[in-house]
Order: sequence, then C-alpha cells, then structure tokens
Amino acid sequence: RAQGRGLGREMMRVLLAQLTARESTGVHLGMGATNARAERFYKNLGFHELARTSDVLYLGKRLR
Repeated sequence: RAQGRGLGREMMRVLLAQLTARESTGVHLGMGATNARAERFYKNLGFHELARTSDVLYLGKRLR
C-alpha cells in the first residue's frame, strides 16, 4: 500500500539529513542482490555499488 507514494524517499531524505547534521561522512547498506526495484530506488538517491556477492548487494553514499 505504501509503494509509489513517496514515503520511502521521504524517510530516506530525513535519515540522510539527520546523518549530515551529525557530521557523518557517509552511509552504507546491504540489501538482497536480486532486488532490482530497491537497487534502482537507492541508486536514484545517489547510492553507488560498493560490493556484490551472490546474495547481497552493498551500496554506499558520501555525505560530505
């Protein structure tokens, strides 16, 4: 029900703003390697691939 309503993008905007306010230099995450929709979502937010295994895709984003 929540997909396509911009809620995930807004939650990430708030999270990234909070991390930046706390002077974090970056953020990384791991997700299922075959979840193409999530991969597009995070890459559209500026995340880039750090590493990939058969099961897990690791993405990161510099904040400063």
